[in-house]
Amino acid sequence: MQQRVCVACALLLLALAGTGEARTFRNMTEAEAQALMFPQATATVAVDKPSVQRATRELQKDYQVTLVAANFVVMRVMQGDTQVGWFVTDQVIGKFEKIDYAVGLDMAGSVSRVEVVRYRESHGHEVAERKWLAQFEGATAASPLKGGKDIDGISGATLSVVHVSEGVRRVVRLIAALRRLEAPAAPVTR
Repeated sequence: MQQRVCVACALLLLALAGTGEARTFRNMTEAEAQALMFPQATATVAVDKPSVQRATRELQKDYQVTLVAANFVVMRVMQGDTQVGWFVTDQVIGKFEKIDYAVGLDMAGSVSRVEVVRYRESHGHEVAERKWLAQFEGATAASPLKGGKDIDGISGATLSVVHVSEGVRRVVRLIAALRRLEAPAAPVTR
């Protein structure tokens, strides 16, 4: 009897010890996410860091926001010699843990797909589900993308919803700023 109680206590302690740990519910590589978004891609080309930094400064100026520790990795998605889209990875904080996500955008800067690459929170993993992420498709820099308003909320994942929504909005606006910076200057007429 005493041995059974000790085994039960040990199992209970093991179960309780694991509840405070962050667990990864979703795990894919950035390459897997990119392949889902751009199956036709033959290559990706990294956008140079100074260009991303200039676009980040434009984003901050245009929208009067301060980006703390923005970790954007911006890639041009190529099919042969032609750019067919943009692939951007970034991170946001859910409630306590980081959420790594990727956004695919077409050449016009419209969201084609969003994927949560790594979700570590113990609750709210629904933000990594395809049905919820599909809400972002078609979003542009003009889209408000407010979590809980324009983007459906998820019970128990309010902060994850808000932060992923803010992150996608930030990425879409970053690409809009980058596209403006790269656009050829219009000829001056006199």
